[in-house]
Amino acid sequence: MQAQGKKALITGASSGIGRTLSIELARAGYNICAVARNKERLESLKKDLEEFSVQVELIELDLSNERDFAQFETMSVDVLIHCAGIGGLSTIKEMDIEEWEKVQRVNVTAPVFLTKTLLPSMQSGSHIIFLGSIAAKQAFPSWGAYCSSKASLASIAAVLREELREQGVKVTLLQPGATATPFWEQVEGDWDQNRMVQTQSIARLIVSILSCDSQSSVDELNILPAAGIL
Repeated sequence: MQAQGKKALITGASSGIGRTLSIELARAGYNICAVARNKERLESLKKDLEEFSVQVELIELDLSNERDFAQFETMSVDVLIHCAGIGGLSTIKEMDIEEWEKVQRVNVTAPVFLTKTLLPSMQSGSHIIFLGSIAAKQAFPSWGAYCSSKASLASIAAVLREELREQGVKVTLLQPGATATPFWEQVEGDWDQNRMVQTQSIARLIVSILSCDSQSSVDELNILPAAGIL
């Protein structure tokens, strides 16, 4: 896909993978629609994007409320990248239903229904990318809600890929292992983020995937720390 004039919408754009990705996509020439909850971090991102000659649109939005997705019904995008996600770390025994449902709403329901809202605008050559997790395949104690949400997302990506294949819309699932993001500040333990996958590596990989010709498709890709699953 040629980037010039194309519009990429990124959720979770104000921090972590989403922030780095927004910068790399702008560097490649994509116009950016950055979606996130935190207004201050969105404004900070916008300043970082000023050096690139691209259009930037900021949307402050809590993805747990899908009723707000109506604002996207008239929007047209070429690339949709779902980076937003939450953890909800507790054992199955200790988990309450509110915590479970919030993780599923943000990590599963939001990507599904935001995609549904934007699909009418996506033409042949468009691309949808889901940021899943190796946790879809690897079980981690106290990560039940997160692991199950990412497994669901992997299934959704596979189904959507087949549904959209004849329309020429590509669907890619990326499943990173431990990645150096602010997420780890919420997790108990001594985590060496220097040994993790770096957000810039993932962002540059996504830009490369988007540049594939129409006859090639990266359906699913695992990206793990060289040191192994941490």
